[in-house]
Amino acid sequence: LYIVMLCIAIILFIDNVDVNALNIALPSIAQSMGVEFKILEWLVNAYFVFAAAFFVFSGYISDRFGIRNTLCLGILLILISSCFAGFANNAAELIVWRSIQGIGYAFTFCDYSPPYQAMLLISLANAR
Repeated sequence: LYIVMLCIAIILFIDNVDVNALNIALPSIAQSMGVEFKILEWLVNAYFVFAAAFFVFSGYISDRFGIRNTLCLGILLILISSCFAGFANNAAELIVWRSIQGIGYAFTFCDYSPPYQAMLLISLANAR
């Protein structure tokens, strides 16, 4: 039970960092890449557009392959795309990797209810 709760806390932390870290870094990204703010708006928007677009699909994937596998896929997508986004050379690359992070975010919230809540309920039921 404690391992499941620790995994849930880590997943929530990763999701929150993914959403909020970019907002803090936008001015320095604009300065270092030399792009205007209109282009940088897509860094924020791409994440949420792709997350919203893949919510329904992630529910289908979780029904087909299981909540745990879908959650692991989402975490893997977030981690890989975060690593590549850190090494992006221009704004277009960063937007692509940010979009993939949004897809990973959708997979961590598959089936319209966060899968970590389902895993916690299953763990509590098995603990009795």
